[in-house]
Amino acid sequence: MNIINYTKISNEEWDYVINNSDLGWFWHKRDYIDFLFEINKTRKVKDLSFGIYDDDKLIAVCPMYIDKVNDIKKLGFYNEPTPFMAMKSGLSVSTKKKAYLTYFQHIENLAYKNQVTFIELRIPPLSNYCSKDSQVFNPLIKYSFTNIPVLTQIIDLKQSEDILWNNISKGHKANIKVANKIYKINYWDSSNLSKKTFYKYENLHEQAMGRKVRSNKSFEMFFNWVIKGDAILLEASLDEISIGYVYIIIYKKRAYYASGCRDNNKLYQSPSHLLIWESIKYLKKNNVEYLEMGTQHFGPSWHYNSTKKEINISNYKRSFGGFTKNVYVSEKFFNTPELKKMLIDRSKNFWRVNQHG
Repeated sequence: MNIINYTKISNEEWDYVINNSDLGWFWHKRDYIDFLFEINKTRKVKDLSFGIYDDDKLIAVCPMYIDKVNDIKKLGFYNEPTPFMAMKSGLSVSTKKKAYLTYFQHIENLAYKNQVTFIELRIPPLSNYCSKDSQVFNPLIKYSFTNIPVLTQIIDLKQSEDILWNNISKGHKANIKVANKIYKINYWDSSNLSKKTFYKYENLHEQAMGRKVRSNKSFEMFFNWVIKGDAILLEASLDEISIGYVYIIIYKKRAYYASGCRDNNKLYQSPSHLLIWESIKYLKKNNVEYLEMGTQHFGPSWHYNSTKKEINISNYKRSFGGFTKNVYVSEKFFNTPELKKMLIDRSKNFWRVNQHG
Protein backbone atom coordinates (compact mmCIF):
# COMPACT_ATOMS: atom_id res chain seq x y z
CA MET A 1 0.00 0.00 0.00
CA ASN A 2 1.12 3.55 -0.79
CA ILE A 3 0.86 6.86 1.04
CA ILE A 4 -0.03 9.81 -1.21
CA ASN A 5 -0.12 13.46 -0.09
CA TYR A 6 -3.56 15.09 -0.25
CA THR A 7 -2.34 17.66 -2.80
CA LYS A 8 -2.12 14.88 -5.39
CA ILE A 9 -5.68 13.70 -4.77
CA SER A 10 -8.66 15.46 -6.34
CA ASN A 11 -11.47 16.69 -4.08
CA GLU A 12 -13.87 14.49 -6.04
CA GLU A 13 -11.81 11.36 -5.38
CA TRP A 14 -11.33 12.33 -1.72
CA ASP A 15 -15.05 12.95 -1.16
CA TYR A 16 -16.04 9.75 -2.98
CA VAL A 17 -14.23 7.70 -0.34
CA ILE A 18 -15.90 9.63 2.49
CA ASN A 19 -19.33 9.17 0.92
CA ASN A 20 -18.70 5.42 0.78
CA SER A 21 -17.14 4.99 4.23
CA ASP A 22 -18.84 3.96 7.47
CA LEU A 23 -16.14 5.95 9.26
CA GLY A 24 -16.51 9.09 7.14
CA TRP A 25 -18.40 12.26 7.95
CA PHE A 26 -18.27 15.97 7.14
CA TRP A 27 -15.18 16.53 9.34
CA HIS A 28 -13.15 14.49 6.81
CA LYS A 29 -14.09 16.65 3.81
CA ARG A 30 -11.58 19.06 2.30
CA ASP A 31 -14.25 21.77 2.63
CA TYR A 32 -14.09 21.44 6.42
CA ILE A 33 -10.30 21.05 6.53
CA ASP A 34 -9.90 24.24 4.50
CA PHE A 35 -12.30 25.97 6.92
CA LEU A 36 -10.17 24.89 9.89
CA PHE A 37 -7.09 26.37 8.26
CA GLU A 38 -8.93 29.60 7.51
CA ILE A 39 -10.10 30.20 11.10
CA ASN A 40 -6.68 29.18 12.43
CA LYS A 41 -4.56 30.98 9.85
CA THR A 42 -2.66 32.93 12.53
CA ARG A 43 -1.38 29.62 13.85
CA LYS A 44 1.45 27.96 11.91
CA VAL A 45 -0.39 24.69 11.32
CA LYS A 46 0.92 22.25 8.71
CA ASP A 47 -1.43 20.16 6.61
CA LEU A 48 -0.02 16.64 6.33
CA SER A 49 -3.26 14.96 5.23
CA PHE A 50 -2.82 11.91 3.04
CA GLY A 51 -4.55 9.08 1.25
CA ILE A 52 -3.87 5.36 1.30
CA TYR A 53 -3.84 3.59 -2.06
CA ASP A 54 -4.11 -0.13 -2.69
CA ASP A 55 -2.44 -0.44 -6.10
CA ASP A 56 -4.04 2.42 -8.03
CA LYS A 57 -7.24 2.69 -5.95
CA LEU A 58 -7.77 5.19 -3.14
CA ILE A 59 -9.20 3.22 -0.21
CA ALA A 60 -8.79 5.64 2.73
CA VAL A 61 -8.53 9.39 3.32
CA CYS A 62 -6.67 10.66 6.38
CA PRO A 63 -6.84 14.24 7.67
CA MET A 64 -3.61 15.03 9.55
CA TYR A 65 -2.09 18.25 10.86
CA ILE A 66 0.78 19.49 13.03
CA ASP A 67 0.06 22.27 15.50
CA LYS A 68 1.82 23.70 18.52
CA VAL A 69 -0.15 24.08 21.76
CA ASN A 70 1.56 25.60 24.80
CA ASP A 71 4.91 24.99 23.07
CA ILE A 72 4.09 21.30 22.66
CA LYS A 73 3.79 19.82 19.16
CA LYS A 74 0.74 17.66 18.46
CA LEU A 75 -0.80 15.93 15.49
CA GLY A 76 -4.07 17.84 15.36
CA PHE A 77 -5.63 21.29 15.41
CA TYR A 78 -5.30 23.12 18.75
CA ASN A 79 -8.01 21.55 20.96
CA GLU A 80 -9.76 19.64 18.16
CA PRO A 81 -8.93 15.94 17.80
CA THR A 82 -8.03 14.71 14.33
CA PRO A 83 -10.71 12.58 12.63
CA PHE A 84 -9.67 8.93 12.39
CA MET A 85 -9.16 7.81 8.80
CA ALA A 86 -12.22 7.22 6.63
CA MET A 87 -11.82 3.86 4.89
CA LYS A 88 -14.03 2.63 2.05
CA SER A 89 -16.66 0.16 3.17
CA GLY A 90 -16.78 -3.35 1.71
CA LEU A 91 -13.04 -4.03 1.74
CA SER A 92 -11.77 -7.49 2.64
CA VAL A 93 -10.58 -8.17 6.18
CA SER A 94 -6.97 -8.55 5.01
CA THR A 95 -7.08 -5.27 3.07
CA LYS A 96 -8.49 -3.42 6.08
CA LYS A 97 -5.78 -4.82 8.34
CA LYS A 98 -3.08 -3.70 5.92
CA ALA A 99 -4.64 -0.24 5.70
CA TYR A 100 -4.76 0.10 9.50
CA LEU A 101 -1.10 -0.93 9.79
CA THR A 102 -0.12 1.49 7.03
CA TYR A 103 -2.04 4.32 8.71
CA PHE A 104 -0.63 3.86 12.20
CA GLN A 105 2.91 3.31 10.95
CA HIS A 106 2.72 6.54 8.96
CA ILE A 107 1.50 8.40 12.05
CA GLU A 108 4.50 7.09 13.98
CA ASN A 109 6.82 8.19 11.17
CA LEU A 110 5.29 11.67 11.05
CA ALA A 111 5.53 12.03 14.82
CA TYR A 112 9.21 11.09 15.06
CA LYS A 113 10.22 12.97 11.91
CA ASN A 114 8.57 16.19 13.16
CA GLN A 115 9.36 15.70 16.87
CA VAL A 116 5.68 15.58 17.79
CA THR A 117 4.71 14.84 21.38
CA PHE A 118 1.24 13.33 20.98
CA ILE A 119 -1.86 12.83 18.85
CA GLU A 120 -5.59 12.88 19.58
CA LEU A 121 -7.89 10.92 17.24
CA ARG A 122 -11.68 10.99 17.09
CA ILE A 123 -14.23 8.83 15.30
CA PRO A 124 -17.15 11.15 14.37
CA PRO A 125 -20.19 10.18 16.48
CA LEU A 126 -22.45 10.84 13.47
CA SER A 127 -20.60 8.32 11.30
CA ASN A 128 -22.39 5.11 10.33
CA TYR A 129 -19.73 3.21 12.28
CA CYS A 130 -20.76 4.80 15.58
CA SER A 131 -24.48 4.34 14.99
CA LYS A 132 -24.19 0.55 14.89
CA ASP A 133 -25.47 -1.17 18.02
CA SER A 134 -22.47 -3.52 17.96
CA GLN A 135 -20.02 -0.64 18.58
CA VAL A 136 -19.89 -0.52 22.39
CA PHE A 137 -16.25 0.40 23.03
CA ASN A 138 -13.55 2.62 21.61
CA PRO A 139 -11.79 0.54 18.90
CA LEU A 140 -8.68 2.75 18.93
CA ILE A 141 -7.55 1.27 22.25
CA LYS A 142 -6.63 -1.87 20.28
CA TYR A 143 -3.82 0.17 18.71
CA SER A 144 -2.06 1.36 21.91
CA PHE A 145 -4.18 4.50 22.25
CA THR A 146 -5.63 5.67 25.58
CA ASN A 147 -9.32 6.47 25.83
CA ILE A 148 -10.29 10.08 26.63
CA PRO A 149 -13.69 10.63 28.29
CA VAL A 150 -15.72 12.82 25.91
CA LEU A 151 -19.51 12.99 25.63
CA THR A 152 -21.94 14.52 23.15
CA GLN A 153 -25.71 14.98 22.95
CA ILE A 154 -27.67 13.50 20.03
CA ILE A 155 -31.37 13.80 19.21
CA ASP A 156 -32.96 10.84 17.42
CA LEU A 157 -35.12 12.47 14.74
CA LYS A 158 -36.67 9.14 13.71
CA GLN A 159 -39.01 9.53 16.67
CA SER A 160 -42.44 11.12 16.21
CA GLU A 161 -42.76 14.89 16.55
CA ASP A 162 -44.93 14.39 19.65
CA ILE A 163 -42.18 12.38 21.36
CA LEU A 164 -39.52 14.91 20.36
CA TRP A 165 -41.66 17.69 21.85
CA ASN A 166 -42.34 15.77 25.06
CA ASN A 167 -38.60 15.20 25.56
CA ILE A 168 -37.95 18.94 25.73
CA SER A 169 -37.76 20.48 29.21
CA LYS A 170 -40.69 22.44 30.64
CA GLY A 171 -38.69 25.68 30.66
CA HIS A 172 -37.60 25.31 27.04
CA LYS A 173 -41.18 24.56 25.96
CA ALA A 174 -42.41 27.73 27.62
CA ASN A 175 -39.77 29.81 25.83
CA ILE A 176 -40.64 28.19 22.50
CA LYS A 177 -44.34 28.97 22.93
CA VAL A 178 -43.70 32.62 23.80
CA ALA A 179 -41.25 33.14 20.91
CA ASN A 180 -43.60 31.40 18.48
CA LYS A 181 -46.15 34.18 19.01
CA ILE A 182 -43.58 36.86 18.22
CA TYR A 183 -41.25 35.72 15.45
CA LYS A 184 -41.47 34.57 11.89
CA ILE A 185 -39.09 31.71 11.01
CA ASN A 186 -37.37 31.75 7.63
CA TYR A 187 -35.69 28.65 6.24
CA TRP A 188 -32.70 29.22 3.95
CA ASP A 189 -31.22 26.34 1.97
CA SER A 190 -29.62 25.70 -1.43
CA SER A 191 -32.86 26.60 -3.21
CA ASN A 192 -33.37 30.12 -1.86
CA LEU A 193 -30.34 31.51 0.02
CA SER A 194 -28.96 34.72 -1.47
CA LYS A 195 -25.78 36.65 -0.68
CA LYS A 196 -27.92 39.55 0.56
CA THR A 197 -29.70 37.31 3.07
CA PHE A 198 -26.47 35.73 4.21
CA TYR A 199 -24.83 39.14 4.80
CA LYS A 200 -27.55 39.82 7.39
CA TYR A 201 -26.45 36.68 9.24
CA GLU A 202 -22.80 37.79 9.08
CA ASN A 203 -23.68 41.22 10.46
CA LEU A 204 -25.77 39.87 13.32
CA HIS A 205 -23.05 37.36 14.18
CA GLU A 206 -20.53 40.21 14.47
CA GLN A 207 -22.95 42.28 16.53
CA ALA A 208 -23.68 39.39 18.89
CA MET A 209 -19.98 38.71 19.43
CA GLY A 210 -19.24 42.39 19.99
CA ARG A 211 -16.51 42.35 17.35
CA LYS A 212 -15.52 40.61 14.14
CA VAL A 213 -14.14 37.22 15.17
CA ARG A 214 -14.28 35.44 11.83
CA SER A 215 -12.85 36.32 8.44
CA ASN A 216 -15.01 37.13 5.41
CA LYS A 217 -13.60 34.05 3.71
CA SER A 218 -14.78 31.74 6.53
CA PHE A 219 -18.32 33.11 6.14
CA GLU A 220 -18.05 32.62 2.39
CA MET A 221 -17.26 28.96 3.11
CA PHE A 222 -20.36 28.73 5.32
CA PHE A 223 -22.41 30.25 2.49
CA ASN A 224 -21.04 27.77 -0.05
CA TRP A 225 -21.86 24.81 2.20
CA VAL A 226 -25.51 25.84 2.16
CA ILE A 227 -25.44 26.26 -1.63
CA LYS A 228 -23.90 22.77 -1.96
CA GLY A 229 -26.65 21.29 0.25
CA ASP A 230 -24.34 20.57 3.17
CA ALA A 231 -25.98 23.06 5.55
CA ILE A 232 -29.10 25.13 6.28
CA LEU A 233 -29.63 28.52 7.91
CA LEU A 234 -32.74 29.35 9.96
CA GLU A 235 -33.66 32.95 10.76
CA ALA A 236 -36.04 34.44 13.31
CA SER A 237 -37.34 37.84 12.22
CA LEU A 238 -39.64 40.51 13.63
CA ASP A 239 -41.08 43.13 11.27
CA GLU A 240 -38.43 42.25 8.66
CA ILE A 241 -35.65 42.69 11.26
CA SER A 242 -33.32 39.71 11.82
CA ILE A 243 -33.28 38.78 15.51
CA GLY A 244 -31.52 35.40 15.52
CA TYR A 245 -30.02 32.57 13.45
CA VAL A 246 -28.96 28.96 13.74
CA TYR A 247 -26.62 27.24 11.28
CA ILE A 248 -26.85 23.46 10.87
CA ILE A 249 -24.45 21.20 8.95
CA ILE A 250 -26.11 18.25 7.17
CA TYR A 251 -24.30 15.24 5.73
CA LYS A 252 -25.39 11.64 5.14
CA LYS A 253 -28.77 12.25 6.79
CA ARG A 254 -27.02 13.37 9.99
CA ALA A 255 -26.94 16.97 11.24
CA TYR A 256 -24.71 19.01 13.54
CA TYR A 257 -25.68 22.20 15.38
CA ALA A 258 -22.74 24.35 14.29
CA SER A 259 -23.56 27.92 15.24
CA GLY A 260 -26.18 30.22 16.71
CA CYS A 261 -26.43 33.95 17.30
CA ARG A 262 -29.06 36.48 18.30
CA ASP A 263 -29.58 40.18 18.81
CA ASN A 264 -28.40 41.06 22.32
CA ASN A 265 -31.00 43.82 22.72
CA LYS A 266 -32.80 42.93 25.96
CA LEU A 267 -36.04 44.34 24.57
CA TYR A 268 -36.28 41.26 22.34
CA GLN A 269 -37.49 37.90 23.60
CA SER A 270 -34.79 35.31 22.85
CA PRO A 271 -35.62 33.38 19.66
CA SER A 272 -32.95 30.71 20.25
CA HIS A 273 -35.22 28.01 21.72
CA LEU A 274 -37.74 28.42 18.90
CA LEU A 275 -35.01 28.32 16.24
CA ILE A 276 -33.67 25.00 17.52
CA TRP A 277 -37.15 23.49 17.78
CA GLU A 278 -37.95 24.62 14.23
CA SER A 279 -34.61 23.15 13.12
CA ILE A 280 -35.59 19.82 14.65
CA LYS A 281 -38.90 19.83 12.77
CA TYR A 282 -37.29 20.91 9.49
CA LEU A 283 -34.61 18.21 9.70
CA LYS A 284 -37.15 15.51 10.54
CA LYS A 285 -39.39 16.59 7.65
CA ASN A 286 -36.39 16.30 5.32
CA ASN A 287 -35.56 12.75 6.48
CA VAL A 288 -32.50 13.61 8.57
CA GLU A 289 -32.06 10.87 11.18
CA TYR A 290 -29.95 12.45 13.93
CA LEU A 291 -29.04 15.92 15.19
CA GLU A 292 -25.85 16.26 17.24
CA MET A 293 -26.06 19.20 19.65
CA GLY A 294 -22.41 19.12 20.68
CA THR A 295 -19.94 18.24 23.42
CA GLN A 296 -21.35 17.75 26.91
CA HIS A 297 -19.61 19.07 30.02
CA PHE A 298 -20.65 17.96 33.50
CA GLY A 299 -17.64 19.11 35.50
CA PRO A 300 -13.85 18.88 35.70
CA SER A 301 -12.10 15.71 34.61
CA TRP A 302 -8.48 14.60 34.65
CA HIS A 303 -8.22 15.45 30.96
CA TYR A 304 -10.14 18.73 30.75
CA ASN A 305 -11.45 21.22 33.31
CA SER A 306 -14.84 22.39 32.06
CA THR A 307 -15.78 26.00 32.74
CA LYS A 308 -19.08 27.02 34.32
CA LYS A 309 -20.09 28.53 30.98
CA GLU A 310 -19.46 25.22 29.18
CA ILE A 311 -21.45 23.34 31.82
CA ASN A 312 -24.38 25.78 31.50
CA ILE A 313 -24.35 25.57 27.69
CA SER A 314 -24.33 21.76 27.91
CA ASN A 315 -27.36 21.80 30.21
CA TYR A 316 -29.13 24.15 27.78
CA LYS A 317 -28.50 21.74 24.89
CA ARG A 318 -29.51 18.62 26.87
CA SER A 319 -32.81 20.29 27.71
CA PHE A 320 -33.86 19.82 24.07
CA GLY A 321 -33.92 16.06 24.69
CA GLY A 322 -31.97 13.27 23.08
CA PHE A 323 -29.38 10.98 24.60
CA THR A 324 -25.86 11.51 25.91
CA LYS A 325 -23.35 9.40 23.99
CA ASN A 326 -19.70 8.49 24.37
CA VAL A 327 -17.44 9.92 21.69
CA TYR A 328 -14.55 7.69 20.62
CA VAL A 329 -11.59 9.97 21.32
CA SER A 330 -8.12 8.61 22.06
CA GLU A 331 -4.60 9.89 22.50
CA LYS A 332 -1.12 8.48 22.13
CA PHE A 333 2.23 9.92 23.25
CA PHE A 334 5.50 9.65 21.36
CA ASN A 335 7.68 11.54 23.85
CA THR A 336 8.05 10.06 27.34
CA PRO A 337 9.41 13.17 29.16
CA GLU A 338 6.62 15.33 27.72
CA LEU A 339 4.07 12.66 28.63
CA LYS A 340 5.20 12.83 32.25
CA LYS A 341 5.07 16.63 32.28
CA MET A 342 1.59 16.79 30.73
CA LEU A 343 0.15 14.19 33.11
CA ILE A 344 1.57 16.08 36.10
CA ASP A 345 0.08 19.35 34.80
CA ARG A 346 -3.30 17.71 34.25
CA SER A 347 -3.26 16.24 37.76
CA LYS A 348 -2.38 19.60 39.30
CA ASN A 349 -5.15 21.37 37.39
CA PHE A 350 -7.69 18.69 38.31
CA TRP A 351 -6.69 18.89 42.00
CA ARG A 352 -6.81 22.70 41.97
CA VAL A 353 -10.28 22.85 40.45
CA ASN A 354 -11.69 20.20 42.79
CA GLN A 355 -10.18 21.89 45.85
CA HIS A 356 -11.31 25.40 45.01
CA GLY A 357 -14.21 24.85 42.62
